[in-house]
Amino acid sequence: MTIHNRIETLLCQALISFTLSKSANVQFERHPKGAEWIWKHIPPLLSRVGCPKETYQLLDFYHVTEHLQIFAAAAFNQESERKDWFKKARNIFRRNFAFNLIVEMNQLIFTAIPERAKTLIAQRDYLVRADVGNRLNYVYISEQKLPIGSGAIESLIR
Repeated sequence: MTIHNRIETLLCQALISFTLSKSANVQFERHPKGAEWIWKHIPPLLSRVGCPKETYQLLDFYHVTEHLQIFAAAAFNQESERKDWFKKARNIFRRNFAFNLIVEMNQLIFTAIPERAKTLIAQRDYLVRADVGNRLNYVYISEQKLPIGSGAIESLIR
């Protein structure tokens, strides 16, 4: 049995035992491109156990904030500046203003020294790819009373 089959079996068991088939569902991924097998195998699994057909692709909010912390660490020398920017950025991001945050990140990249610019660009590009893929819609998902993090699923798999 492959790891993908094992995960699918565990998810199926969990969905049935917790009777999630009556609720909406969210599919998480930790990377903007994600594991392609998730998007290939999970929708049919959800259909087999009677879940609604509508699914949402969403990056784990807490994982995304790790990228904001890395960006802040590279952008600012002072700890207080890093913390202040991170809190503000997380709040902006959580309210679905990723484009505004990306514009601000571009301004910080423009003024950064070359050694730090590489890290800043990589973190910004992560968010750009996710935003283009419409995988940052935390406001809508929260309004649907669905989780914005993948902790429960990750715990289930372990």
